[in-house]
Amino acid sequence: NRTGQRENIYGYTISQEQVRYNEEHRGFNVEFKNFITDDVPENFFDKIYSIGCWEHVRRWDLKSTYEKMDRALKPGGRVVTHFFCGLELGVPVAGLVGQIFFPGTGTPPYPVQLRTAKDAGFHVVQQTIHDTYKETLRHWFERLVANRQQAIDLVGVPTYNKYVLFFPCSWKYFDDVQAILLRIVLEKPKQ
Repeated sequence: NRTGQRENIYGYTISQEQVRYNEEHRGFNVEFKNFITDDVPENFFDKIYSIGCWEHVRRWDLKSTYEKMDRALKPGGRVVTHFFCGLELGVPVAGLVGQIFFPGTGTPPYPVQLRTAKDAGFHVVQQTIHDTYKETLRHWFERLVANRQQAIDLVGVPTYNKYVLFFPCSWKYFDDVQAILLRIVLEKPKQ
């Protein structure tokens, strides 16, 4: 904890393993809680960081989730969200393969994300596109193949085969520029 503010840092996760790891190794205020469906305190947070979970906010939950973040922030507060999303409407092959792993999800495309954030009252302070996710996917695939037998011993052949399919399809999704890795900084007006 470099900030010296451990008692003022809160986290929500839907992973019991993350809660347990935090309790054993970090000691931050992390709760097993679904930010999308559970109540959160209003006018409470200075900043909200969302890394790697916005991909799972379904299109029909997008507006209410942005509105919930707006209510959860103090005036002048910021949201930093780092996630990948498609560029256009429609479902590419990688999106169909993604349903194997994340059934029911379908990340709303970039224009919808921005419009919905603005409609919820946020000002877009910054948006950056990162070109690093293809490399991450490639490394994950290469490590999986290099450790094939260990992976099969751990999770079995069907799960191993699903990931052998998932990583190349996802890589192609980004290589064809059907999706981007995006970082958006939003600010709640000070009123």
